[in-house]
Amino acid sequence: MNLENWRKFKLAQKLWIGFGFLILILALTVIVAYWQADQADDRLDQLANIQVPSEQAVFEMKASASEIDRSLQDYSQDGSPAHLETAGDAEADFESLISEFNVLAADDQIRQSGQQVSSLFEESSGLRSDITMLFDQQSTEIKALLEDIEDISESVDNRLIVQIDPGDPHAATKLEAAFGLKFDMLAISQATNDYTSNPDTTRQQKVQDAQADFQGHMEMYRGTALTTLEESWLAEVGDDFDDVMSDGSNLMALTEDLDELLTQHEQDTNEIIVILDNEIQPIIRLELAKSANDAGDSLDAARIWTIVLGVLGLVVGGVLAWIVSRRVVKSLQNLQRVAKSVADGKLGQRFYIDTKDEFGLVAITLNQMLENIGRSREALGESEETAWQLLDATTDSVILMDLRGTILATNEVAAERFDKSLEQMIDASYYDLLPADLMASRKSQIAEVIKTGKPFHFEEDRKGMVLDTRVFPVVNPNNGRVTRVSIFARDITTRKWVEDVTEHLGRRNELILEAAGEGIYGLDTQGKTTFVNPAAARMLGYKPGDLIGQYHHELVHHSKSNGM
Repeated sequence: MNLENWRKFKLAQKLWIGFGFLILILALTVIVAYWQADQADDRLDQLANIQVPSEQAVFEMKASASEIDRSLQDYSQDGSPAHLETAGDAEADFESLISEFNVLAADDQIRQSGQQVSSLFEESSGLRSDITMLFDQQSTEIKALLEDIEDISESVDNRLIVQIDPGDPHAATKLEAAFGLKFDMLAISQATNDYTSNPDTTRQQKVQDAQADFQGHMEMYRGTALTTLEESWLAEVGDDFDDVMSDGSNLMALTEDLDELLTQHEQDTNEIIVILDNEIQPIIRLELAKSANDAGDSLDAARIWTIVLGVLGLVVGGVLAWIVSRRVVKSLQNLQRVAKSVADGKLGQRFYIDTKDEFGLVAITLNQMLENIGRSREALGESEETAWQLLDATTDSVILMDLRGTILATNEVAAERFDKSLEQMIDASYYDLLPADLMASRKSQIAEVIKTGKPFHFEEDRKGMVLDTRVFPVVNPNNGRVTRVSIFARDITTRKWVEDVTEHLGRRNELILEAAGEGIYGLDTQGKTTFVNPAAARMLGYKPGDLIGQYHHELVHHSKSNGM
């Protein structure tokens, strides 16, 4: 079209041509801005509806898996049904979470790892049933073992010990053997209980040693002159001991199987957590970052295209371009501005977009996310305040410090004992608070705790107080390394004074009894001798050991059998 032809157009036609051009620019602006905004909206929806819930599900699955394993470990120690209930709730939570996660998983690698986690969880579920069954069997075996031990102890008390004739020349040997049998039963019971709580070769050897001691005392008793009744009673005790040996063997086998299952369950749980940590979570975080970058790119592209087309539109009509810029660019800039403020830590900021389109929905979703984050921070603050209240509620001094000795947390009791305020204690060096002569030894003791991972206990005198101090390592559950050290100190001044006074009085009374020329003895309500001094024993023609625990009237008669 040449100039002459353009000049032939009427004014209305020129206006319509110009208006058509403006409409075209406006259409292009709207199309580009809407397309870029839709891309950003898709990415933000993916963040809000898929990737963020997926990451939250991974975090909660790790917590549930750890809770299940911890509850089973606790149940194997005390058998409380509450632990099984806790494990069941955590198992239900985990199943719900893994189902939700598998639905959300969009990446093939994530989906494959999720299936691997599901397989491990099904395997550990079977182990949990076996663990419960073995623990119930173990409890039954323990009950049977204790009943057999009780039967043996009663037989020794009511038959062997009571019926031993003091005039028997082997009476002392029989008494020693009988009491040895009782003590061996107690040792077997304690050693077996220790082994079932924490099986290892040392505790197993203690059980075997106690059994060998019992057999030795049986042979010791049989080596004396036995009556027919004693032979019968010893045979019955021997049969009961065979039952104890059988029950003990069954119990140890069950304990070994239970420990193996618990170890396997712990390995499965750790493998689940490793997969979640090292395989699934990094991919999810990479997708989160990619989605966020894509959304940012879409927002940047929308802004650039809107500006370019807006400038072009201003050439032919600034009003339409201004409307487009106001409706699209301003909304995007508002989102970016508030997002930057939130990224800088201003969680009180909110997205205010007075529209009900996609930008408005994104603003509502992001505001809800910020509300949830705020509530989480408030809950965390309340948990921290509760922890400080617990520290101040105890009468013991409590100190938590890092491996260099810098105090991270403490309570008022500890501050008062060091004549410091809480503010002065925090970030101070624990070693600088100690006297110079104690600093080197205390550093060495704490270094040993950090190296071995075992607690250390000692008593110390400080400003007229006797403190019972215990140093504990704080272990990182992920790598098993000691990362912190906690120190608890209890004031036991009064208890130590009472122990010293009691020991002094007991020794003084013992010296008085031994030095007295008069015969002094005491009986309990059943007529058994509870104590006797050497003078009384000589007057009655016995040794003190022959009278202790015996019925006094059977050894020392008021009258003879003929009435004289």
